[in-house]
Amino acid sequence: MHAFYQIFHLKTFQKTLFSCPVSEFRILELTARTVAQVSALVFLLVCSSGNTFFFLFFFDHLQILADHRARIALAKPHVSFTLSHNGKVVRQYRKVVDNSVEQKQKRVAAICGDAFIQQANYLDWQHGDLHLHGWIGSPKLARPQNDLCYSYVNGRMMRDKTINHAIRQAYGEHIAQGDYPAFVLFLDLDPTHVDVNVHPAKHEVRFHQGRLVHDFILQGVLQALQP
Repeated sequence: MHAFYQIFHLKTFQKTLFSCPVSEFRILELTARTVAQVSALVFLLVCSSGNTFFFLFFFDHLQILADHRARIALAKPHVSFTLSHNGKVVRQYRKVVDNSVEQKQKRVAAICGDAFIQQANYLDWQHGDLHLHGWIGSPKLARPQNDLCYSYVNGRMMRDKTINHAIRQAYGEHIAQGDYPAFVLFLDLDPTHVDVNVHPAKHEVRFHQGRLVHDFILQGVLQALQP
């Protein structure tokens, strides 16, 4: 079985992972130390078969790795994820058996918690080639930190100002100033209508019709928040 090795910097990790047509990822910690006196994460990717990837990581903080794993696992419900530390399985997410909302909801609950799912409404909002789907948490789930804010554009994790502003505006005065809503949202649109090369880490995009996208997201979230 042929194996190949390639080193990835953190900024290219997510882009590379999303392009891999695999069914299972296993994440193993090698050691916690600085690699070549570089504080950024460095990844050694070992491809051992056609449908399984083993990720061996040098990293400084396990939580950083866990956070990135969660973001990717939400967007890849058809892929199994295993995170091991010191020989013990820390997190394990099994792949969904089909593409139903119920199955995808199990992955979301495993990452965001049962409390999130129990107090969230599923959103499926479409207009033309714009499609917004996912889970919108109740205002009661608002919190001082943004650890339950997950948004994706065409399957890629984003922390985009246009998206975040539209979502926050929809909640309005239902959550306190400075608090963050809880959501897992996926925006799909024609890739020719969005520029993904505006941020070095690919965390932000530029929509060719920014106002249209903003208002589309705003209206969709407003609908999901209705009792």
